[in-house]
Amino acid sequence: MDLITLAAKDYGNVAENMGTYGGNVTGSGLVIVFAMLVLLVIIISVFGMIMSRLSGAPKKEKPKKEPKAVAAPVAVAAPAPVASEEDDVIAAISAAVMMMYEGTGKTPVIRSIRPAAKGVRSAWGMAGVMNNTRPF
Repeated sequence: MDLITLAAKDYGNVAENMGTYGGNVTGSGLVIVFAMLVLLVIIISVFGMIMSRLSGAPKKEKPKKEPKAVAAPVAVAAPAPVASEEDDVIAAISAAVMMMYEGTGKTPVIRSIRPAAKGVRSAWGMAGVMNNTRPF
Protein backbone atom coordinates (compact mmCIF):
# COMPACT_ATOMS: atom_id res chain seq x y z
CA MET A 1 0.00 0.00 0.00
CA ASP A 2 1.34 3.43 -0.74
CA LEU A 3 1.39 6.20 1.85
CA ILE A 4 -1.31 8.34 0.26
CA THR A 5 -3.78 5.48 0.31
CA LEU A 6 -2.82 4.78 3.93
CA ALA A 7 -3.30 8.45 4.83
CA ALA A 8 -6.65 8.53 3.06
CA LYS A 9 -7.71 5.44 4.94
CA ASP A 10 -6.71 6.87 8.34
CA TYR A 11 -7.65 10.51 7.80
CA GLY A 12 -10.46 10.37 5.30
CA ASN A 13 -10.13 12.69 2.32
CA VAL A 14 -6.46 13.27 1.51
CA ALA A 15 -6.92 16.78 0.12
CA GLU A 16 -8.74 18.00 3.24
CA ASN A 17 -6.47 16.42 5.84
CA MET A 18 -3.00 16.73 4.25
CA GLY A 19 -2.36 20.15 5.86
CA THR A 20 -3.39 19.04 9.33
CA TYR A 21 -1.42 15.80 8.98
CA GLY A 22 1.76 17.72 8.08
CA GLY A 23 1.13 20.22 10.85
CA ASN A 24 0.62 17.43 13.38
CA VAL A 25 3.84 15.69 12.36
CA THR A 26 5.84 18.94 12.41
CA GLY A 27 4.41 20.08 15.73
CA SER A 28 4.91 16.77 17.47
CA GLY A 29 8.45 16.54 16.07
CA LEU A 30 9.36 19.96 17.44
CA VAL A 31 7.83 19.17 20.83
CA ILE A 32 9.72 15.87 21.07
CA VAL A 33 13.06 17.43 20.07
CA PHE A 34 12.85 20.29 22.56
CA ALA A 35 11.56 18.03 25.33
CA MET A 36 14.56 15.73 24.82
CA LEU A 37 16.92 18.72 24.87
CA VAL A 38 15.47 19.90 28.19
CA LEU A 39 15.71 16.36 29.56
CA LEU A 40 19.37 16.11 28.51
CA VAL A 41 20.18 19.44 30.19
CA ILE A 42 18.56 18.25 33.41
CA ILE A 43 20.38 14.90 33.32
CA ILE A 44 23.76 16.50 32.67
CA SER A 45 23.31 19.11 35.43
CA VAL A 46 22.24 16.44 37.95
CA PHE A 47 25.21 14.30 36.93
CA GLY A 48 27.52 17.30 37.42
CA MET A 49 26.15 17.95 40.92
CA ILE A 50 26.58 14.28 41.87
CA MET A 51 30.16 14.21 40.60
CA SER A 52 31.09 17.44 42.39
CA ARG A 53 29.77 16.04 45.67
CA LEU A 54 31.58 12.73 45.18
CA SER A 55 34.88 14.38 44.33
CA GLY A 56 34.76 16.39 47.55
CA ALA A 57 35.78 19.59 45.84
CA PRO A 58 35.36 22.51 48.22
CA LYS A 59 32.82 25.12 47.30
CA LYS A 60 34.18 28.37 46.01
CA GLU A 61 33.91 31.08 48.61
CA LYS A 62 34.05 34.72 47.79
CA PRO A 63 37.20 36.32 49.20
CA LYS A 64 36.56 38.92 51.83
CA LYS A 65 37.69 42.36 50.84
CA GLU A 66 39.89 44.05 53.38
CA PRO A 67 40.60 47.75 53.27
CA LYS A 68 43.99 48.40 51.73
CA ALA A 69 46.43 50.72 53.40
CA VAL A 70 47.49 53.56 51.17
CA ALA A 71 51.25 54.10 51.23
CA ALA A 72 52.69 57.55 50.99
CA PRO A 73 54.38 58.25 47.65
CA VAL A 74 58.14 57.93 47.73
CA ALA A 75 60.28 60.28 45.70
CA VAL A 76 62.64 58.32 43.46
CA ALA A 77 65.46 59.94 41.58
CA ALA A 78 65.26 59.41 37.82
CA PRO A 79 68.09 57.27 36.49
CA ALA A 80 70.64 58.97 34.33
CA PRO A 81 69.86 58.48 30.64
CA VAL A 82 72.21 56.13 28.85
CA ALA A 83 72.58 56.64 25.13
CA SER A 84 72.53 53.46 23.10
CA GLU A 85 71.87 52.30 19.58
CA GLU A 86 68.37 51.30 20.68
CA ASP A 87 67.59 54.91 21.66
CA ASP A 88 68.56 56.05 18.18
CA VAL A 89 66.16 53.55 16.62
CA ILE A 90 63.34 54.67 18.91
CA ALA A 91 64.04 58.31 18.07
CA ALA A 92 64.00 57.57 14.32
CA ILE A 93 60.71 55.67 14.57
CA SER A 94 59.15 58.45 16.66
CA ALA A 95 60.28 61.09 14.16
CA ALA A 96 58.84 59.09 11.25
CA VAL A 97 55.49 58.71 13.01
CA MET A 98 55.37 62.43 13.86
CA MET A 99 56.12 63.31 10.22
CA MET A 100 53.26 61.07 9.04
CA TYR A 101 50.80 62.91 11.30
CA GLU A 102 52.14 66.39 10.50
CA GLY A 103 49.40 68.71 9.34
CA THR A 104 46.52 66.38 10.31
CA GLY A 105 45.84 68.02 13.67
CA LYS A 106 46.18 64.69 15.48
CA THR A 107 48.80 63.92 18.09
CA PRO A 108 49.99 60.29 17.91
CA VAL A 109 50.93 58.32 21.01
CA ILE A 110 53.53 55.56 20.71
CA ARG A 111 52.85 52.99 23.40
CA SER A 112 55.46 50.35 22.58
CA ILE A 113 58.11 49.50 20.04
CA ARG A 114 59.03 45.85 19.51
CA PRO A 115 61.37 44.27 17.02
CA ALA A 116 59.71 42.45 14.16
CA ALA A 117 59.96 38.67 14.00
CA LYS A 118 62.86 37.52 11.87
CA GLY A 119 60.72 35.34 9.61
CA VAL A 120 60.87 32.40 11.98
CA ARG A 121 57.69 30.35 12.08
CA SER A 122 56.76 27.77 14.66
CA ALA A 123 56.63 24.11 13.71
CA TRP A 124 52.83 24.27 13.56
CA GLY A 125 52.95 27.33 11.31
CA MET A 126 55.41 25.69 8.94
CA ALA A 127 53.27 22.53 8.83
CA GLY A 128 50.25 24.65 7.88
CA VAL A 129 52.16 26.48 5.15
CA MET A 130 53.50 23.22 3.72
CA ASN A 131 50.05 21.62 3.83
CA ASN A 132 48.32 24.56 2.13
CA THR A 133 50.96 25.12 -0.57
CA ARG A 134 51.57 21.50 -1.54
CA PRO A 135 51.29 20.91 -5.31
CA PHE A 136 48.35 18.86 -6.56
